[in-house]
Amino acid sequence: MPTTNKQIPTLLAQGMSLLCHPLTMAVWMALATMFGLAGPLSYPMPVRWYVVGTVTFMTLIVPCLFVWLLRLFGVMHHGEGDTRRLRIMMMVVMAVCYTCCGWVFDNVAVLFLVRKTLYSATAVVLLLVVCEFFYPLSCHTTALGALLGMMWMLLYVGNTALLVPFIIGIVAVGLLATARLYLTGCRVGSVVWGALLGFALSAIMLVVI
Repeated sequence: MPTTNKQIPTLLAQGMSLLCHPLTMAVWMALATMFGLAGPLSYPMPVRWYVVGTVTFMTLIVPCLFVWLLRLFGVMHHGEGDTRRLRIMMMVVMAVCYTCCGWVFDNVAVLFLVRKTLYSATAVVLLLVVCEFFYPLSCHTTALGALLGMMWMLLYVGNTALLVPFIIGIVAVGLLATARLYLTGCRVGSVVWGALLGFALSAIMLVVI
């Protein structure tokens, strides 16, 4: 069945949401850290792919396997992914995965930056869990805001190679916010505050951890 003009905005919004899904943010940050840094913080190619592969497995594949198991055992059914209980469950799993992934790099001194970004991501996920009980934030824009916050701190200390990805990220926040509002009809405040709080908390945590 051919795609109609009315379906195109929906498909574009769905594609943007998938590209900037919260589960992919750690992978994007690993790619930016491993391939976007210059000077003394650059890493040999085998180390770069080891980090990206480890982060991808522990922060993307493992949570997806968890969702698959929930559906396999009937805990999660199609269409129920937005319920508070399941949202909190998934966020807790993500926080555990981020923490475990950071722990994997604990004994590798040269990967201190990767470890800091993962622990910062854990703090952002815990923020989402707390806010879920009071004022639910958009997980998508919060995650992308957190990614931008980490990039901003790296730019601030002189890693100008991340300037182009940072600018692209700013544009992506606007597109993602529009996509989430179009698809879910969530509150504007949820989208905007998610991006702002994710940005601020990740930047602060990257400094204090």
